[in-house]
Amino acid sequence: MAEHGPDSQVVLVIAGDGVDIKAIEEEITKQCNSLPRGEFASKALSHSFTVFAHDMVEAVTFSNLYAPEHLIINVEDAQKWESFIENAGELFFS
Repeated sequence: MAEHGPDSQVVLVIAGDGVDIKAIEEEITKQCNSLPRGEFASKALSHSFTVFAHDMVEAVTFSNLYAPEHLIINVEDAQKWESFIENAGELFFS
């Protein structure tokens, strides 16, 4: 969603351990370089941040407090978390 404009903010919430943050950062850079609006995305990402949650309960709690316009849940059995989401403009599962 960072490609919407340079003032957009993206928050990556990572639940659990064992995530290769360097690989994620490399993929973000790669995708920004390939997007037609990659410059907007890069500017938006400059004031975005990552939250490390202990588990999905903590991740969902943060998300409900942050109340994102777009929320993408990318975990196994993502739909099982739908009933716990209270504050999101749009909800996507992947």
